Amino acid sequence: MAGYSLVKNIVNMDKKEMIRYAKKAGKLSRKPWPFILADIIWCGLKYQTGYIEYFVFKFYELPRRLRKTYYSRGNNNKLVRYLNDPAYNKYFDSKIQFNRTFAEYVDRDWMPADGMTFESFEAFCAKNPVIIAKVDRDSCGAGVSKFRVKEYEGRMKELYETIKNGDYQLIEQNIEQHPVISALYPEAVNTIRFCMIEKDGVKHILYSVIRMGNRGACIDNFDTGGMSAQIDIDTGVICTDAVDGDNIIHELHPYTGTKIKGTKIPFFNEAKEMAVRAYGVVPQIRYIGWDVAITEKGPQLIEGNRYPGNLIYPDFTEHKRGFLPDVKAVLGDEWEKVGIKGI
Repeated sequence: MAGYSLVKNIVNMDKKEMIRYAKKAGKLSRKPWPFILADIIWCGLKYQTGYIEYFVFKFYELPRRLRKTYYSRGNNNKLVRYLNDPAYNKYFDSKIQFNRTFAEYVDRDWMPADGMTFESFEAFCAKNPVIIAKVDRDSCGAGVSKFRVKEYEGRMKELYETIKNGDYQLIEQNIEQHPVISALYPEAVNTIRFCMIEKDGVKHILYSVIRMGNRGACIDNFDTGGMSAQIDIDTGVICTDAVDGDNIIHELHPYTGTKIKGTKIPFFNEAKEMAVRAYGVVPQIRYIGWDVAITEKGPQLIEGNRYPGNLIYPDFTEHKRGFLPDVKAVLGDEWEKVGIKGI
């Protein structure tokens, strides 16, 4: 049945997009794109990877011994199913529920749009000159908009109705990030991602990256031209150049011209400690990706991803090796129960 489901997923892939990615990979690798397309399909069957993963992880230039070390979507699903109790997903899938549950680590004003009156909205805006409106359950940065209150001077009713009628469920104070982080890209909150697994009470950080926005977008996701770079977990220093969703390497941020590699993240140790403490709030979710903002006062949680994205750390590891061996080492005697073969 699992094999049938896998073949069905491959058959149902967006064929035009799959060919587009095959052509992109073919151009970069200087291999015929039909050959790449066949390899994408083969990797889907062998490693349960999609065409985007194939491209982002540069499978077109990796031998099989290295391909199997990467998180595929299928392997990521197995980790989530084994390590996370779905009864507790609600604390992470709703931004409103997350803010309530992790209030100790959410150091910003926020208000649900449901039941918001014009008077309460005006009072919120009087304290917060820039507000962020969010859809409660969307992911990957979708459903997030930034509004500057002064641009609506004399038209506050219009802004209120825009938010109330725009399918937003939550408004938040705009986070003023630390100047060091803002220097990389000032238009979005550039978040630190800690991907972590709990084993026998110990919280292990698998990797940490900084995600940066681009092109004037107010979010830091790949889908809007964003990029990410790896952070050394011990020193808090960005230790690689950045890479974007098109596998283009950036030594300097294309929007600001700021050098990325070598930047030391302020309050990094405090951010790590906060991520470890926050784990204890909902311990039934053992595999998680924390997104943390760094302000001049210190770190604060933006959200927790109980399904950590497996495309957030492309082309970072030494010798092109993926992180699955590290997961195996952390889980030890539990590894066989996850059901990932061949590592």
